[in-house]
Amino acid sequence: FSAKASLMLPSWVSSCEIDGQVVFLDVLANRYSRLEKEAASALGRGDVDSLQPSLRRLIEDRHWLNSNAEGARSSCCAITRPAREHSAEFDMRSPSGRQIASAFRSLASARFTIALRGFDELLWWVQRNNTIAQTEGPPASNRSGLISAFEYVERFAIRRDRCLLRSIGLQHLLAQNGYESTLVFGVRLHPFEAHCWLQDDDLILNDTIEMVGPFEPIRAVR
Repeated sequence: FSAKASLMLPSWVSSCEIDGQVVFLDVLANRYSRLEKEAASALGRGDVDSLQPSLRRLIEDRHWLNSNAEGARSSCCAITRPAREHSAEFDMRSPSGRQIASAFRSLASARFTIALRGFDELLWWVQRNNTIAQTEGPPASNRSGLISAFEYVERFAIRRDRCLLRSIGLQHLLAQNGYESTLVFGVRLHPFEAHCWLQDDDLILNDTIEMVGPFEPIRAVR
């Protein structure tokens, strides 16, 4: 399956359906919205007149139906359903001192970037990191060692619930060492919650299937 922009909606808006409702992610506004399926279908058709006035105002304010609106710098990609966990399939090697130092630098870079950039700019930065990874040549460091190094740093410097910081930091570390990865965002309802994690194809790099399973993917960046 894949997360994609809804019919008639711009590329910076992604959606997914959960329990008869449709959740939207607007990366320019950095906001999630939720609609009943009937209203979402009307929106997808461009039938704005049938929507409630408050919803029409929201759509107009966010320029969802304005084809001339300035677009996002980032773009979404197809999402592969996660089926494997890195921690279950690969030996988690003891990280070297150099890898740990690199992990600390990537974490600092991620903190700085999250603090200073808007959400769309942050996602564009992730894509730029992957572009850099493509030009790095053969990876100079074992990926399992890098992941172990970042997990070591996490224990001292990041709360476990800081999924965006954890994922952005690890993505930067991997890219700096020649490894691409996909940043995936998911949502669930009752209560509403958003989560993100890193994947490489169907392999989860920094989480577990048990943890990400309840979340319906809504957008991915690579």
